[in-house]
Amino acid sequence: MPVGFKNSTDGGTQIAVDAVLTARSPHWFPSVTKQGVAAIFQTVGNDACHVILRGGTRTGRTYDAEHVAKVGARLAAKGLREGVMVDCSHGNSLKDHKKQADVAASILRPGRRRLAPRFRRHARKPSRRGPAGLRAGRPAVYGQSITDACLSLEDTVPLLERFAQAQRTRGRIPQSGGSRETHHHRPRRAARRIGVLRAIAGSRDPVRREHQLPQAAARDERRRGVRVAVNSKGEVAIFTRSNSAGGPAYGATASQVLLFDKTGKFLREVGKGLYAWSYAHAIRFDKDDNLWAIDKGSDMIVRINPEGHVTMVFGRKKEASDDAEPWKRVTPPLAPTPGQFRQPTDVAWDTEGNIYISDGYINSRVAKFTKDGDWVASIGEPGRTKIGELNTPHTISYDAKGNIYVGDRGNRRIQVIDPKTNTLVREIKIDVPVPPDAKPWIGRDADRRGRRRAERRAVGESASRRPTPPASSSSTARTRSPGASTNCRSPTARCLAGSGKSGHQAKQFGWIHEIACPSENEIYVAELLNWRLQKLTLKPVATRGTAPGQ
Repeated sequence: MPVGFKNSTDGGTQIAVDAVLTARSPHWFPSVTKQGVAAIFQTVGNDACHVILRGGTRTGRTYDAEHVAKVGARLAAKGLREGVMVDCSHGNSLKDHKKQADVAASILRPGRRRLAPRFRRHARKPSRRGPAGLRAGRPAVYGQSITDACLSLEDTVPLLERFAQAQRTRGRIPQSGGSRETHHHRPRRAARRIGVLRAIAGSRDPVRREHQLPQAAARDERRRGVRVAVNSKGEVAIFTRSNSAGGPAYGATASQVLLFDKTGKFLREVGKGLYAWSYAHAIRFDKDDNLWAIDKGSDMIVRINPEGHVTMVFGRKKEASDDAEPWKRVTPPLAPTPGQFRQPTDVAWDTEGNIYISDGYINSRVAKFTKDGDWVASIGEPGRTKIGELNTPHTISYDAKGNIYVGDRGNRRIQVIDPKTNTLVREIKIDVPVPPDAKPWIGRDADRRGRRRAERRAVGESASRRPTPPASSSSTARTRSPGASTNCRSPTARCLAGSGKSGHQAKQFGWIHEIACPSENEIYVAELLNWRLQKLTLKPVATRGTAPGQ
């Protein structure tokens, strides 16, 4: 929620800048609940705050370009968004409501930076009897200010219309330095959030519309390695390795969950400041729209309900009070421990709601729990040849019949778990070769050795993110990272189709890490190297009917 802090009554802005900085951080404080019980309250912080310039007894009016530039520089020096609002009333209008229009005209002058105006307005014109508009023995007038004199609704509407028109035509208003804007802007925070679904091809509109999404890619320059999931409402959750710009180059916290609606509008951040956040790996929605986040760095899997509350936790983060250090990969691998994960990667469910967690980079097994979180079994063991042996189970998925598909990345195959026996019963070989004209995302053409190495990594970068598909369709979407294409496979493991190639442009891919399939013909593709999310719309070709025997 946007919140503004006014400058002090003498016109000083440092106190407001400090308030914006303080409000951005989480806080804990003692207070009383609605039931009258003493409790410790926690806030998650608000990064949508701004400074309000209202004028002052020492500085006088503070709506001119110089004052705005100074407070913007102070905010930037603190690493804050340069959000500024001008109060057209109070000290800036010398408490003369008629002069609010003069302040607004100054803000609208060509060359001024974008500012948000604030008016004092009431439904009726101010009384001639003084600001309070009250006299002893006379009743107050409904809709009329009893404090400061304010603009009437009739005077306010034309001012707002002028601001709206200026915003619509701002792209044609000359800016300082003689430069000319060529596209519409939004406030910086909105541009950063909405930018996750911003077009880089096709439309000039910076917000991606639903019908445009199949034509172009979407990206956010600040976020590396997005993971994606789509719930039943069409809302898109992105698990990114962002939120780490202020930390060290190594060992920084790199996890953040952002939620958007199906049009690309930013809704909110989920689980801000959560203890489990360390290094994002995968994200899912279950059939009840609970969000599941798998964090490779903290070895934790967290379930968050649609209201944003944590309702289930698996795994345990290494304690900050201990000599915490990353897991070491040893040969032979350490035996897995029930309840202890070592760099988990993904989660899936069978038809009874049992939970399967692929675990992962170190343990090379799948951990199974009941829907209530009770331990059931450890499935698979480290190995490279036999069915039941896993080498970096990187992803996990399921179908309408309850089969669990494990992306056995290191062995270049998919293995299938039978939920009734808790064993890996069959394999699907990834036998689609890298195209001869395929090129790596960056660098020279791959040699034969590099091509073989790429083929070995062909599985496990992403498995299907679709909800349980309809019973009439048991096809599963898969992605291949080396050739950077999207492949569809039938239950018999026959390759049906492929699209795309490695690269930086729309419909090209750079190390696909996760996909979501909310419907038969929609695929959201999250990329590591290009820092973006692309939406693909499949257009299946209708088959022509034939007579019996043909």
